[in-house]
Amino acid sequence: MNIAITGQQKYDFQDLVCAETMLSFADDDTACFLVEPAGGEDGQLHAGGKIFEIQVKGAAGAVGFDHIADYLAHFPANAASGSFLERIVSEEDR
Repeated sequence: MNIAITGQQKYDFQDLVCAETMLSFADDDTACFLVEPAGGEDGQLHAGGKIFEIQVKGAAGAVGFDHIADYLAHFPANAASGSFLERIVSEEDR
């Protein structure tokens, strides 16, 4: 399949995941969802005093430890520090 088609389908899936997450917290007046926040992942949910980073992947097949390691090693755009794992470990509210 062509990357112009596959890439767009993955972005569409990312949009659906973000919309579903937002709708799941629609009744929570304290919840806030940020789409692609600066220095963050695909989405960021603030709820219950915690921050949840949302990283959406459109790959097919089962998720294994190798995939999880790749996701945790994801860095913000144009940055050599602040990986997903670093942010999760260093900030108590995540």
